[in-house]
Amino acid sequence: RPLPQEELERMKKQSRSPQALLHEIALAVKEMPHAMRQMAWVMLFQWYALFCYWQYITLSLSTTLYGTTDPASQSFRDAVLLNGQIGGFYNFMAFVGALAMVPFTRKFGPKWVHVVCLSLAGVAMMTIPEIKNTALLYLPMIGVGFAWASIMGNPYVVLAQSVPPERTGVYMGIFNMFIVLPMILQMLTLPLLYDSVLGGDPRNVLRLAGVLLVIAA
Repeated sequence: RPLPQEELERMKKQSRSPQALLHEIALAVKEMPHAMRQMAWVMLFQWYALFCYWQYITLSLSTTLYGTTDPASQSFRDAVLLNGQIGGFYNFMAFVGALAMVPFTRKFGPKWVHVVCLSLAGVAMMTIPEIKNTALLYLPMIGVGFAWASIMGNPYVVLAQSVPPERTGVYMGIFNMFIVLPMILQMLTLPLLYDSVLGGDPRNVLRLAGVLLVIAA
């Protein structure tokens, strides 16, 4: 909704110095709406999971279907090609899903649509390591695609509904940090877990990603 004229005038008169900007960010974090604090946890788990998926899906496919992770082998190159194909399919499903979920979002709200989509993707990622028929791999990609469509829209709808209009800009900036920080955390922590906890098996990384998406949901 548009800001009142007096609010616009007040914002124009505010200092734009670096110190004022840092103060505004600190104040915004301190006064962060409850819904946004909840979304921070959702973003942590969902983006950690997605980064796991993007990094290890090819290795997982190569292990399950071809029994190798050797990047010099023809089998690994086949896995790369297959990942490109199913990746294209889940992006197509994201396009379809973005259109299909509009009436459901209006009826049930963005929160519940996001819950369903994340749950579908979580189950999908946990099943991918069990599938040994390449044709069947397209089924879990439906769930991944719908989740990708939801991730690109519904969290921002929830955010827009919960933050004061005059702070939309600063909260959008902070919200984008909720994407960057989980990725940094994943890069720092997953190497510590890969051998000791996940058994050095890329398929277990996808299973972990699935569990994290269900937790996010």
